[in-house]
Amino acid sequence: MKTASEAGVPAEGGSTRAATGLLICCAVLTASVLYLGWAAEKSGRYFPGERAALEAAGRLFFSEKPKYDGTLESVSRQDVLILQTAFFFAVATTFYLLAVRLALGGALARRTTLGIVMAGAVLLRAAAVPSRPALETDYHRYLWDGAAVWSGLNPYQFAPVEVTNFAKGKNVEMYPAEEKERLERLARLAATPELADHVRRINHPSIPTIYPPAAQALFGAAYGLAPGSATVLKALVAAADLAVCGLVLLLLRRLGRDARWCIAYAWCPLIVKEYAATGHYDPLATGGVLAALLLLTGERKRPMAAGAVLAFGALAKLFPLLLAPLLAGRLGRAGLAVLVLVLGAGYAPFLGIGSEAFDGLVAFGTSWEFNSSLFACLEMALGPLFRGEDPLMFSFIVSRKASQEYLFFTEQPLDAFGAAKVLAALALAAVVIACARARRDSDTALTARAGIVVVTLLALAPVCDPWYFGWAAPFACVFRSAAAAWLAWSMGLYYFYFLAWRYPEWSRLMEYLPALALLVWDIHRWRRELASEDEGRSAP
Repeated sequence: MKTASEAGVPAEGGSTRAATGLLICCAVLTASVLYLGWAAEKSGRYFPGERAALEAAGRLFFSEKPKYDGTLESVSRQDVLILQTAFFFAVATTFYLLAVRLALGGALARRTTLGIVMAGAVLLRAAAVPSRPALETDYHRYLWDGAAVWSGLNPYQFAPVEVTNFAKGKNVEMYPAEEKERLERLARLAATPELADHVRRINHPSIPTIYPPAAQALFGAAYGLAPGSATVLKALVAAADLAVCGLVLLLLRRLGRDARWCIAYAWCPLIVKEYAATGHYDPLATGGVLAALLLLTGERKRPMAAGAVLAFGALAKLFPLLLAPLLAGRLGRAGLAVLVLVLGAGYAPFLGIGSEAFDGLVAFGTSWEFNSSLFACLEMALGPLFRGEDPLMFSFIVSRKASQEYLFFTEQPLDAFGAAKVLAALALAAVVIACARARRDSDTALTARAGIVVVTLLALAPVCDPWYFGWAAPFACVFRSAAAAWLAWSMGLYYFYFLAWRYPEWSRLMEYLPALALLVWDIHRWRRELASEDEGRSAP
């Protein structure tokens, strides 16, 4: 007689242990999320033993600070919060990886595993939503933009500093009557108790908003539900992120993969921290990409619906547009037409101010570099070529009404930074073209090519904030990426930048170098798997 394990049925004892282990991991992850939110409150209170641990870590990281005397009181609360955030990532990622192993170990029935995984995903986000955002300021801009949208005003027309200066009576005479009326309405909004603190805390207030129309719709909805509430905004983001969890599960099933791998996204501490806890809205874009892939794979394809959801994703973040060449064959003319129409409809309400609607994006795309990986290597490699002589300069201006009060001006040298951007763009274009021209046309191969484009974009981008990891995380679930497992922890090192407003020498090496090595191994394994699938289809 066969044993339960020989028959493919989990043994009762092993099943109980696995379920208990998963529940314990979920409990620790939830406690970690609650801890981070509690730490962000900056209460100055510590758990037993926490102060001693933080002070021991502080001796490693704070030694160069001039006023540091070995106590937590001699550094800023933000410095302490950075250590607490690092502690969160260390503990949470350890139990996250253990949970992934338990979920995939086979001791639990798949239905039971998926039930625990999805319930845990809801619990983690429910714990994160009410917490104070840790080491984050972007949500202040989100809430301000939402107020403008809900009030029927164009969020792209005025930079926040224009509104605050107008309220102080600065350069009022330079505006025509219609713009004065809009600025007066915005100034009244900025003075409300719900928004005043958020407006003061907006980062880069001289830059008009960069966030596309679908994001503005989300911000406006959050304001309409509860003006100035970060909790409501984060609840909407968390709901979108739970939808992404469901889409990952569906995509895994569509491609014949083990659906339990959805835990790699659903319980990822980095994902929970950056979306439900701090309000970054990237799940709107990721969801659009995944929905488009689901609509273009399987037996029943829906190209027009796929074009619409891909456009929606691009109206949240621009990166889904890079996938259009790959998907063009399956989208067809009708799907591509819908894509263009939805994009146009999304931007149409904001284009009354002309090209000024894109001023923020121009500033971001031209001048920003942060937490880059291969792009930083390109820049360093090109550096020696541009030393010794004054570089050729070119300039651009983002002018808010041609006033020095509202002027964003930059002189960009044709230096290593500019040359690296050109080379990175060419390399990315080459990858997109190669993936679009690839002959293998299976659903799995199409999904793999989409993942390759997204990963290449992140590797070559001048800006790679931790929340961008969520763009690639669903593909890591489908193809079981070891590199993603490393990045789920290592991208938390990003926050050490804020200790001295520069990167520690070791941080980006530790963040990216092992991931790049693991990615090489991942690619080798994926190629073998795709070749095996091709052989299976060609066998008689």
